[in-house]
Amino acid sequence: MEYFKAFLPAAYNDRAEIRQTEPYVYAQTTISKYNPAREHPVCQWLSGTASWAYFAFTQYILGISPDNDGLIIDPCLPKKWNGYKAVKSSEEFL
Repeated sequence: MEYFKAFLPAAYNDRAEIRQTEPYVYAQTTISKYNPAREHPVCQWLSGTASWAYFAFTQYILGISPDNDGLIIDPCLPKKWNGYKAVKSSEEFL
């Protein structure tokens, strides 16, 4: 969870004036500290990172993953958490 939180866009909020991007956006890459434009993000909004972050959080931290027979529930929660509640919608999409 520590690594996951460090990689979230909000982890960069204390450097928002340097990064010059929205505090909720993943960037495809960030310019090196050796470049005069250091720490500026490149190709914000073009990254598939947000979907991978959702995938990692739901399937590996919350431990909810699809299976041919339904759902597998195998959470890996931080010790500080008392648990969580997830609700599966019974609504079917066409």
